[in-house]
Amino acid sequence: MITGEGEGKKLIIKDSNKSINPEYLSPIFEEEGKKVASLPGIKAEHVQIASEYMQGQVKQTWPSEFLTSDLMIHLEGVGTVGSSRKSAL
Repeated sequence: MITGEGEGKKLIIKDSNKSINPEYLSPIFEEEGKKVASLPGIKAEHVQIASEYMQGQVKQTWPSEFLTSDLMIHLEGVGTVGSSRKSAL
């Protein structure tokens, strides 16, 4: 549910009446990042980069339009000659 007008608009979770904002999302990124980082073949430092990046993006007035483009240099196999691996992020 969206409440308010203009810059004051808020996205509210109907069941809990909690506002979806950086304070709400930060622990989710941290918790889910830990789960993903423990998966086989996943590099924890890449998950940390993605988690920190997303936490920064949700604090922006205008987040990046192409989130994956900003993380391309951290994706495994990207830019590696003769290598095509599925991304770890």
